Amino acid sequence: GNRVFVSGHGTGLVVLDASSPRQPQVEGSAEHDLGSTDYFAGEHISVVDGKIYIAGHDDDWGGFTIYQDVPGGDPEFLGDFSMYDLPNLGTLDRVAVKDNVAYLSSGGAGFLLLDVSDPTAPKQLTDPDGESTVLDFSVADFEMNGNLIAAASGRRFGIIDVSDATKPVLRGELDLNDLDLGYGMKVAASGSTAYLAGHQRLAVIDFSDPDYPTITGSIAISGHRAQDVKLVGDLAYVVGDSGLGVFDLT
Repeated sequence: GNRVFVSGHGTGLVVLDASSPRQPQVEGSAEHDLGSTDYFAGEHISVVDGKIYIAGHDDDWGGFTIYQDVPGGDPEFLGDFSMYDLPNLGTLDRVAVKDNVAYLSSGGAGFLLLDVSDPTAPKQLTDPDGESTVLDFSVADFEMNGNLIAAASGRRFGIIDVSDATKPVLRGELDLNDLDLGYGMKVAASGSTAYLAGHQRLAVIDFSDPDYPTITGSIAISGHRAQDVKLVGDLAYVVGDSGLGVFDLT
């Protein structure tokens, strides 16, 4: 649509009306609130069914907040989840939401699943035995594709199956050392193909067989390190340290 949701380091949540791209207007805003702290840095936003989900961190721990979108007005705070009891997971830096489950990568230290069926009280998702669903796979970035998640982890790539969200399963892995993609790779996916943007290179991975993902190609990219990658039709847009690169995927 024509609305943009922005959250940064200590800036709160801002909703912009971008129907006039040259002159975007502030439509609404809200101060972040995470437990007892007044500071919250948003790292990534996902908007699903009128709810605004933000992954980020406060001064010490990772954190997660939920707002109700109010078109034409200020977003309403609903609930939050602090990583105080899970300090080893660090910063939360990406979120996706599907079927009342929030999937969060945590600064490359793990992969956390939260039950957000009650947005005023998000809680850690557990299996039928009450065990945690934190997956022992250090996710730096990811993208969901149905019940499969394409995930980058350090110098590895993995496919996580969340057909049963209470029991996520790591299906297949790839060692990416030979591609020199570096750490902190960014991921985009279309169908059963994943695109990994890293250190001066964009790699293409086929995961049509989730148990055995395979590298099908790679290409050099401008910029020393990719900050993000997005797919629009047959084009991949890669933002790097030194600018924007556009790649034809056909």
